[in-house]
Amino acid sequence: MVKYLYVEIAEALRDDIQKGVYGIHQKLPSETDLANQFSTTRLTIRKAIDLLVKQHVVVRDRNRGTYVLATQSKISSGSSGLVGFTEAAKQFQLDVSTRVLDLRRTIVYPDYVASKLDLAPRSQFGRLNACEWQTVKR
Repeated sequence: MVKYLYVEIAEALRDDIQKGVYGIHQKLPSETDLANQFSTTRLTIRKAIDLLVKQHVVVRDRNRGTYVLATQSKISSGSSGLVGFTEAAKQFQLDVSTRVLDLRRTIVYPDYVASKLDLAPRSQFGRLNACEWQTVKR
């Protein structure tokens, strides 16, 4: 299978970032400097940087340059609007699953909970059997 030059350059830049050649929030060299370094055209460099932007490795700041993003130790929403954890994780191609860590039947609960859930005073809450709760894997 043919590997395009811009993909190889993007991989080389990503490796340099992971090795610490370019630090977090550090500005990358200009497209012209990178083109000279890799002996290619600015168009090829631009495509390589576009790929890194799509992979959330770098970010372009118009008229200022391209900067290295922090590693994704946290998943956050914001740039694409308010989204839930599952949707945000899927955007980063992460596997998402849900596990029930603890399931208990609750008989005593505060009155404000009863009023919010429209429960009869001191009725038994949590009538689902543990077998009805299943782990959901996506």
